[in-house]
Amino acid sequence: MSCKYTVRFAPDSLGGYEDFIVVETQVEHLLVVPITARRPPPVLTLPRVLDCGYCLIGGVKFVEFLCQNVGLSAGTFCIIPKNQWPASNLRSVARTYFCEQLPFAVSPSLFVLQPGEGHSGGGGFLSHHC
Repeated sequence: MSCKYTVRFAPDSLGGYEDFIVVETQVEHLLVVPITARRPPPVLTLPRVLDCGYCLIGGVKFVEFLCQNVGLSAGTFCIIPKNQWPASNLRSVARTYFCEQLPFAVSPSLFVLQPGEGHSGGGGFLSHHC
């Protein structure tokens, strides 16, 4: 005797999930079948402190910081001010190309990196207004 079931998994986020299915039979023991869904997280190589160096008063300085996704999954990364975290929807928070926390502006504020892909140059910069 055998039975086959198809489990449809439609998550509302990319987080890990754990659940189980309980199978009842004619015997008094229940069969518990665990179900897990995980993906390896993306990992961004961005320094904890971004050193912009010196800038003249009233001047603007552009500094580029290379970052790379060294994780095994693609990731959408969003740079937002600390007072806006946590955000239920990153795209609604990142409404503009820049994230400003005066005297700094970071661009791009929202970007996607595939595993092994790096980002810098044409838009991957931090602008420091002194």
